[in-house]
Amino acid sequence: MRVLVGWGLGLVALAALEIIFGPRPIELALLGGAGAGTALVGLSMLGRPETEIADTVPAESLETVVATAGFVLFVLGWEGGDWLVEVGAGIFFVGLGALARELRGERA
Repeated sequence: MRVLVGWGLGLVALAALEIIFGPRPIELALLGGAGAGTALVGLSMLGRPETEIADTVPAESLETVVATAGFVLFVLGWEGGDWLVEVGAGIFFVGLGALARELRGERA
């Protein structure tokens, strides 16, 4: 539940950040609408027992998730604009750096 709500709120935050760059209304509607919809889906999981949710979601490292999210935002930026490409690339490289640190720590 927290992942979906967090992802949805992140998309809404990106839509709000995009206002600075003078976007077209359709860009705001698509990005903000996708974020709001994702957050609502996450909130709809509130009534489910934690054990049922925990059994269906695999445990992954946060570093992998950050790198993947950055890459997704980078690719989405090809349609959304240069600002999203830059934000996605920054998040991707931060995630890769953290992932390299994690892998180095596992070898030691």
